[in-house]
Amino acid sequence: MSCKEIVVQFNKLSHNLSSELTKSLLKIQELSKSQKTGKTLISEGVVFGIMRLISFPENPHTKVLCDIIAELAKINEDTRTTLAVSGVFPFLFTQIEDENQEIVKLATRALANLAFQHCDNSEEISKGDLLEKILLAINKFKTDPELVRVCVGLILNLSDDSEEFQILVGQSNGIEIICSFLDTEHELVLSVVMRALIALVESSENISYLGKIEIINNLKNLIKTKQDEIQEMAADLLLTISSNEKCKQLLLTKEFIQECLDLFKLDLLTNTKEYIIKLLSYIALSNFGMNTSLEKGSIKLVKEFISSPTFEISLASAMWLANLIRTDESCISLMDSEVLSCLKKLVQNKNTKISILIIGILRNFAIPEENKPKFYDDPEIIDLILQFIEHEDLRVQDHACSCLRLLSSCKKLTQMLLEKGVIDKLLKQVFSDEVQRIQYSASRALNNLIFNINEENTLGSIVEKDGAAAMFLLLESQFGVFRKEAAMVFNKFSNFEKLSIKIINNENLTVKMINDIFSSEDSSVLEPFCLGLKKFLENKLFFEKISDKSIIVSLIRLKDNLTISQEVVSIVLELLEIFEDENEKGKGNVMKMDNEISLI
Repeated sequence: MSCKEIVVQFNKLSHNLSSELTKSLLKIQELSKSQKTGKTLISEGVVFGIMRLISFPENPHTKVLCDIIAELAKINEDTRTTLAVSGVFPFLFTQIEDENQEIVKLATRALANLAFQHCDNSEEISKGDLLEKILLAINKFKTDPELVRVCVGLILNLSDDSEEFQILVGQSNGIEIICSFLDTEHELVLSVVMRALIALVESSENISYLGKIEIINNLKNLIKTKQDEIQEMAADLLLTISSNEKCKQLLLTKEFIQECLDLFKLDLLTNTKEYIIKLLSYIALSNFGMNTSLEKGSIKLVKEFISSPTFEISLASAMWLANLIRTDESCISLMDSEVLSCLKKLVQNKNTKISILIIGILRNFAIPEENKPKFYDDPEIIDLILQFIEHEDLRVQDHACSCLRLLSSCKKLTQMLLEKGVIDKLLKQVFSDEVQRIQYSASRALNNLIFNINEENTLGSIVEKDGAAAMFLLLESQFGVFRKEAAMVFNKFSNFEKLSIKIINNENLTVKMINDIFSSEDSSVLEPFCLGLKKFLENKLFFEKISDKSIIVSLIRLKDNLTISQEVVSIVLELLEIFEDENEKGKGNVMKMDNEISLI
């Protein structure tokens, strides 16, 4: 008989329970095992006969019917839809509570297959108290590995893309029940248990349920004893546990960190190794984790893994590296030519997150004075930092400017940075007001470079490249730290006679600007600025440009201000004497002062 004829016969016989029906049903069961004939069964209307049969209150064929539904549901999404629309769910829900272990197993398997990658079916199945019934079945028949497998498989399929159901499983003690099978010897059960746990902790609310020593120990044991996807999933779950601050505390022990480091002695799968490295990276975010990792010899491993030809391993190691270099000692130990070479390779990926990571590492490397000359030995790293200044992401720009701020204090690097055009790049950031922190780091880097330069021609070129304009811009800033740095540059420029003309001719030098600085009452700004002003006033043209009654008034107020330092007061008195001397000589606008203003 053809498949079509068998279906026609089955549907005719399905109106009553007979021996002929039993034979026909067994043929349908056999045909359902094949995807090809299963599709034919559906297309020829076998569901009609199935629905008629399941309507019988006393049905001796329940097991076979559940098996047929499970097999047909495996075929594809369309067959799953057809079965669901036909109304098989109430029948299957009833069988979940049956006392017969085999019926419970087959009905659960059918539901699991119907829910597989089918949102509508999953939503319908997860309604009501089904989860409670499934968890009861697991506890009741926990010695049956196959039943446990299909029950957990159903939970897995219902959890797919449904955070609401994931949370419900956690709240219903489902995760704890599933975790009780982590030590099972049945590979198929263990596999579905691990996949279900990974699906369930997609909801961050569920991660805390894994925060138990017994679960953590079971996962560690699986990493040590398995050499397949189980090992990878166990490492993945440990990594997920570390992302929860409360659970993470269970991992912050010297014993656990040592065990993780010892895992690298095993023949780990690539993904497993990546997850363990990331786990150690998260642990190193805490001071205890960082210090313990360093004590246990992690520096050697980081250097080994960051040079891995596998991109994922190298990147994970760079993350680990970034979290370990939070002390001068570790920065010095981990910065060498090989590590820098690996960082340059990683950044070729052109990924913003990687760029943030790499420039963050370079910034930390630049903190210890001992490391700064190492940058001189690798001009390509300097080029990379300068490229990052113009990166499209502001976070990268920020870290790059901060890195240059640290490096610019090294005199050995000054000439190299100048030759690579750093001044233009920094000035661009100083004049940008997008992010105050970037502007600050750029101005600090620019100022440090200026402090390291003693050649008047070089300083003159900086002034001509809007260096003076940048200085005056920062002097007028509302932020004292900007003003302080700019005042120090102003004082630096005053040491070079030829620069006076360039400063005098700058349109930003105004009486108002000077008075604004005098009114700041910030000694850290006033002291370098007044020292510079004193030197600049030796140039008569400079004196004539800024001599004004209001300047004298401001200086007198400063002299009598009790909040400023004595050093500043002494310099102010010297400035007043200069103006008095010039006034007696009859030069400048000071002569036009009102008689009631006293200079002493």
